[in-house]
Amino acid sequence: KTNKEVELYVDPSLKASSGQPLGLNPFHEHDGVLDIVANRADPSLQPAIGGYRFTSGLITSQPSFSQLYGYFEARVKLVSGKGLWPAIWLLPADGSWPPEIDVMESIGDPMTAFMTVHSATDKTPGVEVHPSSDGYHSYAVSWDSQHVVFYLDGVETQRWPTPADMHKPMYVLANLAMGGDWAGVPDASTRFPAHFSIDHIRVYRFSP
Repeated sequence: KTNKEVELYVDPSLKASSGQPLGLNPFHEHDGVLDIVANRADPSLQPAIGGYRFTSGLITSQPSFSQLYGYFEARVKLVSGKGLWPAIWLLPADGSWPPEIDVMESIGDPMTAFMTVHSATDKTPGVEVHPSSDGYHSYAVSWDSQHVVFYLDGVETQRWPTPADMHKPMYVLANLAMGGDWAGVPDASTRFPAHFSIDHIRVYRFSP
């Protein structure tokens, strides 16, 4: 999501050059919820992770699932703090960019989120939305050959004609990024560990 990352995406399999596991796990499952957890990197581990000061996680269906059109929904609880950038988004399975569909992204304020279509062929401004609380909310996009329609808690927030370059299968990503010109770098006010909580991500296929 940014070319100025300050964090490294890690998982429990990440090993040092010696082959020893680093013991890093940005995922926490509880009560049927998956938390993607961002944290400060232990200074003793920073040399093994390229000097990055923070660790976080990303999940994606890219190796196993992509779909042309459908209804994509995520029920999530956003995270508060400068520099934190949670997102649910779609990218083309063929590796091209754009297009991109940002079902939801937020920059450190759980009361503000953005839903956006990125296209090389059509100008499609995003929409800023404001959930009713800092708890769990459902963000969704309905995407077909005619329209891309965004929803917050089942209420339509934006509708655009489907761009000409957005007729190809896409896969799903969910991550908690940090850094970049938009989100900025975490500072002393940012509380760690920071949890981006995902109750579910669901994908539906339209009937023929």
